[in-house]
Amino acid sequence: MIEGSSIEAPSRNRPEQPFEIRKHASAAGGVNYIQMERRSPEVGEVEIRVDAAGINFVDALDMAGVLPFEREGLGEECVGEIVKVGSSVSGFKVGDCVLALASGTFRTHVTIP
Repeated sequence: MIEGSSIEAPSRNRPEQPFEIRKHASAAGGVNYIQMERRSPEVGEVEIRVDAAGINFVDALDMAGVLPFEREGLGEECVGEIVKVGSSVSGFKVGDCVLALASGTFRTHVTIP
């Protein structure tokens, strides 16, 4: 993942620049909106434009700073639309609406197997 710079909270409309939401390093419960680079799918992967991501109990514990382990990012599930498909992927195509389980789904786009 390419580290991005912090940006202001995007409008409710779909933002032009892809971003992810990360917990603020020095403020319990605070978040930063970070610019991110989209990653094209490799063999056997798809890229999903995230429409909604669920917050769960592990996210709440992570935001409070009480998890006994580190995580890749906030969010473990999302719904969205497939926008790119890597080679050797069958059963999915661009435009399919999907539910996905993946780490770090608090972002505009996620690329997963």
